[in-house]
Amino acid sequence: MNNWQAVGALFGVQTGGFSGVGGNMALGGGDPITQYRTAQSMKDRQMEMVRQDPMVKRDIAEFDKALENAETPEDLLKNRRSMEFLLRGLGMADQIGNDALIRKSLLEDPTKQDALVNRLQDKRYKEGAEMFRFAELGLEAVRNEEFKTKFTESYVQQRYEEKLAETNPAIPDAMAFERIVKDSKKDLTNPYNVLGDPLLRRVVTTALDLPKQIAVQSVEAQARAVTTRMDLNDLKDPDYVDKFVQRFLMNDTRGGQQGGMGGLGGGGGNGAWQTNLLSGLSGGGGGGFGGGGFGGGGSGILV
Repeated sequence: MNNWQAVGALFGVQTGGFSGVGGNMALGGGDPITQYRTAQSMKDRQMEMVRQDPMVKRDIAEFDKALENAETPEDLLKNRRSMEFLLRGLGMADQIGNDALIRKSLLEDPTKQDALVNRLQDKRYKEGAEMFRFAELGLEAVRNEEFKTKFTESYVQQRYEEKLAETNPAIPDAMAFERIVKDSKKDLTNPYNVLGDPLLRRVVTTALDLPKQIAVQSVEAQARAVTTRMDLNDLKDPDYVDKFVQRFLMNDTRGGQQGGMGGLGGGGGNGAWQTNLLSGLSGGGGGGFGGGGFGGGGSGILV
């Protein structure tokens, strides 16, 4: 029995191996709420195993080397593995492969009104551009040691959530939602901020049992659909949040699709870890939502 299996046995669940960030992080049978509680109880141990996994260590070392050798942000983004590392740390693993869009959006100055990120529905691109500040600072922000440490931890968190998503993608979503509500500096009483974030949108609309087809409606109509079904101020109440998360877990239909998110973990959580990152170096988040419908997508950013 390896260490990963030993942890599973300790909590009465069966697990696969974790070598090479492989295997399946099984949470046992039962309802999704029980699975969620199991994941919460095992998180610290499992996160440490992800942190110590040889593949994860290799990815971190390769990124550090690429960052050291790069002379410009363009150099860093030309390195495919470095780009994937950055995307995972941002909780944007589902965007891997959109190389041209990624380079253009991250290298532009997000403060310019005509910047691409200000026209994209997916506000994670803008948050990434504001965080890295490549156009303004080159590689200075991402080379800051405090930033690198926290961003690397975000990468580890994302890899952990990818494994959880293989068993039930709702579990990492629920974990991330609770983190955001607890720690985010976004105004979550504003329905446009909620709907403009892919993870928040997914959890809230699922918990409220709103159909996916709502995305074809106007932004205002979507906001009304949320605010007539809940008081967003209630998200300040931990007891309410706990019940809301349970409702999301029971309404989500993805749990029976074992491995449905695959190795990319599209159901990973969006958090607000950037709000704790170098207030002097990172940007202020994506702000409100402007534009038509809302994207799906996953995100999993560490708090």
